[in-house]
Amino acid sequence: MTPEVPAKVFSYYHFAQMRLYQSTMDASSFYEAAVNYVRFTPVAEIADRISLEDLATNLGIAALVAPGEYNFGEALELDIWSADGGKLKNLWMYELLYAFREGKYDYYDACMKKYEKEIKAVKQLVEKKTEIYEKFCCCVLMEFAFQQPKNKRRIVFEELAKQIRVDDIETLLINAMCADLIKGSMDGVQGTFAYTWVRPRYLDASRLDILKERVTGWCDQTSAVLSQVEELTPELLVSV
Repeated sequence: MTPEVPAKVFSYYHFAQMRLYQSTMDASSFYEAAVNYVRFTPVAEIADRISLEDLATNLGIAALVAPGEYNFGEALELDIWSADGGKLKNLWMYELLYAFREGKYDYYDACMKKYEKEIKAVKQLVEKKTEIYEKFCCCVLMEFAFQQPKNKRRIVFEELAKQIRVDDIETLLINAMCADLIKGSMDGVQGTFAYTWVRPRYLDASRLDILKERVTGWCDQTSAVLSQVEELTPELLVSV
């Protein structure tokens, strides 16, 4: 039987990975290594080794610039944000990641205005400004699609354009589908987008309420159909 590997071994391993990928400017690999390092390491040990604020900021930067990374809920659920009484939740990076997780322009606009100086001071965020904004627009698209009722899975381009501030909504949809954020098909003639699946969202209380309403509605519809079948059953038996 293979002995269990202590968590400390994984901690050192992912810490070494994190240092390596930070030096090579590999955002995707750094983000993965940093997330795993935090998961395998008690916050107190992390604080003794490196600055929690620097780690949180660098992890957030990597999440924003890494191609194909949209799991901002995962980043915000890490223990480092709750350390020392949750002081890091007042960090500008936390608010920025929160805006991306929620996919709402109100939060995004407020963040960009309030922390303009901090954002412009980060070279990667300035250089990847266009890509980061497109990533946020994809978050808006996912949130909008998630909020729609089940019987509304076909959306007109014009309606999407009102919700998402982009010049070319069709290109955004194509990129979102290529990134497996949403599945569907576009009708260029009718100017509509029909979707069948959207990437799972972070489920806070409000989103859980939405799911609860949908499940309740489905149960009510199922019960109604069952009642109709039961009412018709005697007639069917008599006719036979």
